[in-house]
Amino acid sequence: MPQQAILDTLLDELELYEELLETLHVQQEQLSGRESKGLEQSAEIIVSLVTETRDNRKVRSQLLADLELENTPEGMDIYLSELPASRQVEATETWEELVELVAECKAVNQVNGQLLNIQQQMTENLLQRLDIQNTHPAYSSDGHQKKEHSALYQTST
Repeated sequence: MPQQAILDTLLDELELYEELLETLHVQQEQLSGRESKGLEQSAEIIVSLVTETRDNRKVRSQLLADLELENTPEGMDIYLSELPASRQVEATETWEELVELVAECKAVNQVNGQLLNIQQQMTENLLQRLDIQNTHPAYSSDGHQKKEHSALYQTST
C-alpha cells in the first residue's frame, strides 16, 4: 500500500535529517576549531546522508506519482488530507517536523559555509603575505641580512 510506504519514507527521512543536523553541528565545531581531520570525516558523513535523503525523496516521489500526486508541499498536503483520520494527525506532524528540520539543516549548513569562506580568506591572506616575504626576503641567498631589513632588527642601545 503506497500510503504506508510514503509514511515510512517520511519517518526514514526524518531520522536521516536528525543525523544530518547533528553532523552539521559537529562540523561547525570542527570549523571553529580548525580540525581538518574531523572535517574530512564529517564531510564524508554529510555526503552519505545527503545521498540517502535524495534517494529516499526519489522513492517518495514515485510513490506519490503512483497516487497521481507530486512530491511538493501541495502534493503532500493533498496526500495528508486523504489519509484516514486515525493516521492524519501523526503523519501531518511528521511532515511538519521534517520540513522544519530541513530548514534548520539548511541554516546550519549556510553558517558552516560562511565559516569556511572566512577561513579560506584568512588562509589566502596569509599565503599572500608569505608570497610577499618570499619576493622581498630579508636575507640574501648567501645568508647575510639585507641592508633594507637590517634596521628593522637592530635594537637601540
